[in-house]
Amino acid sequence: MMKAGQRTLQQQSWFWSTAVCGLIIWIGSGCSPLPSRYLKQAEPGVTLTRLADTPQQYHDKVVILGGVLVEERQEGGRLWLRLKNRPLDENYHPRRPVAPEGPEAGHFWVTAANHEQLPARYRKWARMTVVGRVVGATRGEPVLMLMYVRGWGLSSTHDDVWEESLDPGYIPTIPVGLHGEFQSQ
Repeated sequence: MMKAGQRTLQQQSWFWSTAVCGLIIWIGSGCSPLPSRYLKQAEPGVTLTRLADTPQQYHDKVVILGGVLVEERQEGGRLWLRLKNRPLDENYHPRRPVAPEGPEAGHFWVTAANHEQLPARYRKWARMTVVGRVVGATRGEPVLMLMYVRGWGLSSTHDDVWEESLDPGYIPTIPVGLHGEFQSQ
């Protein structure tokens, strides 16, 4: 037969175990690496394949993509970053595509004011979650005007975020060197 003091200790242990598990579930389900205002603005379920196949459908719309930096240029007074696509999981974390050479293994461009405005560690990011407005395409690759980026480093000391502070109505032109033009609607 259990003593009253033992029952209380077991009840306390059960209470704290349940509370910790509940807190972990609550944090895991409610936290997003992206601010809610971008999640509300973004077109749901957009993939690189869908964006590349029908760019005019997404012209001037906000999308969320994942990628890794493969090229960087400073042209037309702006920074141009070419990213190799990394599809996003349900928590907006970039992951490798299922097929290394499949449709989701393509590239896209993002443009920002200049590299001085980005966090100093952006070149050390292993992956990026990008929120951007679709402004055109170059060589069949979508171009996004960068609004927000969440950088994921190899270690958490390289993680960082950045937000564009320019007028959201501003639409950059794609430099001749990138051989791009805006898609007509």
